[in-house]
Amino acid sequence: MENCGDEEHYMVEFGIQVGDKRCINARAKAWSKLFGQYKQQYEMLPHYAVEIFRANSNNTVKIKCDKKVFQGLYICFDYVRKCFLARM
Repeated sequence: MENCGDEEHYMVEFGIQVGDKRCINARAKAWSKLFGQYKQQYEMLPHYAVEIFRANSNNTVKIKCDKKVFQGLYICFDYVRKCFLARM
């Protein structure tokens, strides 16, 4: 099992002893809460695209995937496009 390296910090800072497994599990749980589950977020992209398109059918949303692996996302809002073209 890999040592997560935080045990010494907890001993010095708080005066408590934390085992490797508990430390690793706590770090994983904190990481999950901070950054969420990436897979779940990527699964929501098509729903976001539909909502953006529903808000204005002139918006452009393209999601590029290869074998269900996310490759890229392109969003162009109609208002932004019109403002950009008006300046040219």
